[in-house]
Amino acid sequence: MYFEDQQLVYSPSDLTVFLDSSFASWMERLSKQCPQQAPAHDDEDELNKLLQQRGYQHEDNLLAEFRAKGLDVVEIPEELDGQKLSFAWRHQLTLEAMQCGAEVIFQGALELAPFRGYSDFLLKVPGASKLGDYHYEVWDTKLASKVKPYFVVQLCCYAEMLERLQGVKPKHLVVALGSGEQETLKTEDYYYYYLALKARFLGEQAEFDPNKMPDPADSKSHGCWSDFAATLLEERDHLSLIANITRSQVKKLNKAGIHSCQQLLDIEPSYIPGLNQQTLKTLRAQAGIQKASAGQIPPLFKVKPLEQGKKMGLALLPPHSDLDVFFDIEGFPWMRAGWSICGATPILMSKVSANLSIFGRTIVSRRSRPLPTSFAGCISVGSVIRICISTTMPIMRLLLVAS
Repeated sequence: MYFEDQQLVYSPSDLTVFLDSSFASWMERLSKQCPQQAPAHDDEDELNKLLQQRGYQHEDNLLAEFRAKGLDVVEIPEELDGQKLSFAWRHQLTLEAMQCGAEVIFQGALELAPFRGYSDFLLKVPGASKLGDYHYEVWDTKLASKVKPYFVVQLCCYAEMLERLQGVKPKHLVVALGSGEQETLKTEDYYYYYLALKARFLGEQAEFDPNKMPDPADSKSHGCWSDFAATLLEERDHLSLIANITRSQVKKLNKAGIHSCQQLLDIEPSYIPGLNQQTLKTLRAQAGIQKASAGQIPPLFKVKPLEQGKKMGLALLPPHSDLDVFFDIEGFPWMRAGWSICGATPILMSKVSANLSIFGRTIVSRRSRPLPTSFAGCISVGSVIRICISTTMPIMRLLLVAS
């Protein structure tokens, strides 16, 4: 978001920030309206910078693919003859490209006040509109391997802005994923959720008060204000700092007049509506050991007794066998066939042989995923092994049991 002629202009990404964190959305507004009151952003993350560059590369690859197919591609430039083009100029160029029937429009400028944005791609498709016997659909490039909710919110916002130019809402939204696949979604399946979210966002913006900061604990994440939020919660000795406490439990304690970890330890309440005694006892014990551990390395701990008949943690492992094989594998969500964000050439474990003769037999799981070649250093020639890897976790330990 930014101010132009004393009016706020929003982008589709402002909606996705709000979807993810009302606290981060409020902080963004504060930084624009009252910059002298706003704390500094988090330091720029090097991984995010690298992913951003990969995102641009993915976008350029799709653009090259369209051109290689011989499609009529019109790119809306950022500057002309060394001068940066205004949004109004780029918007007019986008409209002219649409009226001329360009098959692909790259970086089209779209607007429906108070929102503006630059779509990755607009693709020409059959279907009547005020442009003629065709209209455009929005394509967005994402590095992810599957569609996420905020992708759809962004696309719906672009679709609404696009409808203003062509007089018809596109029937489909397309996400070009990092895997090389294109996910096509029906606009109507998501559009009214988007409208409700937009209405909530604009309502919050209309009622913005720089003196009424929302509780950061009410948001699951804090965007680029995570360091500030963490400091704030520490200063407040916030109940949300207690490990494994839920937001509903925090609210129940707040209603009982308990707002900090120290209050929870000092008051020793006999009854909290909605919390059973065991839960309350567990929360107090957890708050106490965290307080006592402050500044200590390693932190204090207590071994919880194992409940009779209840399996948890390591007790969930199957009985020991001399044929058990443990793999400690680093999963990486940005790895896919053909490239690696680290520059390493990926390999498929199903193509790699390993000598497990010491265990006497081959271990096989259900599917395979790419791994960097650096992993091959601990693999020697022998029987084929396939390993199922969860790429949503940084580290995953697998126990593969021979059958």
